[in-house]
Amino acid sequence: MGIIAASTKEPNVSVRGGHQRSEVLSRLGPAVQVALQFQRILSVVSLSVLLRTYFLASHLLFVSKLVAWQALLASRFVLFKTAVASGIASQAAWNCKSARRLRKKCEYEFYTFILGAGGNNLFCMMFWPGWWLMGFVTLAIWSCVG
Repeated sequence: MGIIAASTKEPNVSVRGGHQRSEVLSRLGPAVQVALQFQRILSVVSLSVLLRTYFLASHLLFVSKLVAWQALLASRFVLFKTAVASGIASQAAWNCKSARRLRKKCEYEFYTFILGAGGNNLFCMMFWPGWWLMGFVTLAIWSCVG
């Protein structure tokens, strides 16, 4: 006999009997009804919880977007006001008496270096416009001669 083969013996217990059937149903009926009522209550409660959670999550998303937008606007406002204030402060620092004195000293040192002994000659030698002309002439001769 194979494992999958059907049994050849008749079962000894008959469920089809009227007396046994009614006894089984009478014992299982209330338990099944209680289970069905519990299942209905559980489904109503879980559906209610899920709907409330969905609405709460959607409202929280809306509120968080609103708060993020307000924070963006506030940070832009603060950034603009900070930039204006720093511009005013830097302008005041640039025009103060000690900064003017320092700028005047730096300007004097720069001009004495450039226009002083040898500085003017170096400056003229580096930025003499004739160097450009000589460079173009040399490039033209080199490209023609090869």
